[in-house]
Amino acid sequence: MSLQVQTLYAQLIQDLVSAEAIGVVGGRGGTFVKKEIGGRVYWYVQYREGGKQHQKYLGPDSQELQTFMKDARSSADSRAKLCAMAAAGGAHPLRGAELAVLRLLADAGVFYLGAVVVGTHAFVIYGNMLGVSWLDGVIRTQDADIADDPRLALAIHGRDQGIDLPRTLEEWTEGRFLPVPPSPLSPQDPVTSFHEPRQGLKVELLTPLIGRRSDAPVLLPSLNAAAQPLRFLDYLIEDPVPAAVVGGHGVLVNVPQPARYALHKLLIAGRRGSWEAKGRKDIAQAAALCAVLLEDLPGELILAWEALAERGKKWTSGVRSSLTHVSKGTLHGLKELGIG
Repeated sequence: MSLQVQTLYAQLIQDLVSAEAIGVVGGRGGTFVKKEIGGRVYWYVQYREGGKQHQKYLGPDSQELQTFMKDARSSADSRAKLCAMAAAGGAHPLRGAELAVLRLLADAGVFYLGAVVVGTHAFVIYGNMLGVSWLDGVIRTQDADIADDPRLALAIHGRDQGIDLPRTLEEWTEGRFLPVPPSPLSPQDPVTSFHEPRQGLKVELLTPLIGRRSDAPVLLPSLNAAAQPLRFLDYLIEDPVPAAVVGGHGVLVNVPQPARYALHKLLIAGRRGSWEAKGRKDIAQAAALCAVLLEDLPGELILAWEALAERGKKWTSGVRSSLTHVSKGTLHGLKELGIG
């Protein structure tokens, strides 16, 4: 992508982080409302969190407060323009149901609690983050995969309570998001995914599998929901980074570190079999990311490999198996960094 588009993205994420920090209009999906009490006007910011409507007192009407609210509104409009200009310049935007559900999750505070976008939606975001355009074949998906680690979310952010995600999805979409029934083999299991049948979008909750193998869903107190445990996911979502979704007024989310995403894709492809459709897609995404990182951020790949190698031979063997399917140039570049 052009330097101009990369600059637009950098400005977008900076504005989103600022909006999140002050928690007002466009930051947490809030709107300004006024109340007249005893003949005087008072202002509040109104927003929804955990399926409930909240109001935060701002203060009595004043010129300073009017200026603050005007700036907040103009900030949201400015971000919409940044998204439009970035998309026109070649950035990959998210639209429709995909954008709406990420906006909903952000407004509900899911990412504030530490949830991380994983899967192909994260890969799409990396393109905009790194200033490159991906081929359509490696970015198509209809699932928004959200990963949350129940061991870390509340401690990292200092929150002693979370949100009711199932209720939030139901209320905010007027019942369009439906829980996916558990497997007939385990009908007692709690729900770990939600489906919007009209547009075919699914939100799936994932969490790291630590210790002995188990397919039993894990309860996430911070979301009042359950998640499907997956091996190796702890490596992927450790120390995530903030990222901007291009579309609408922009959405601030968390994604894995790009280098960890690439190596994780190689790892799981090597263990599931590169001949499978998902395995081929995993390798395609990993190879594309590695090619960019080798040129621009090789140190990130080194750090990601060191963190993976510390976990043992089971982790590194899967990556080495998949490396036989990447291009000779990419393989050579990784070998020079000591990867593989």
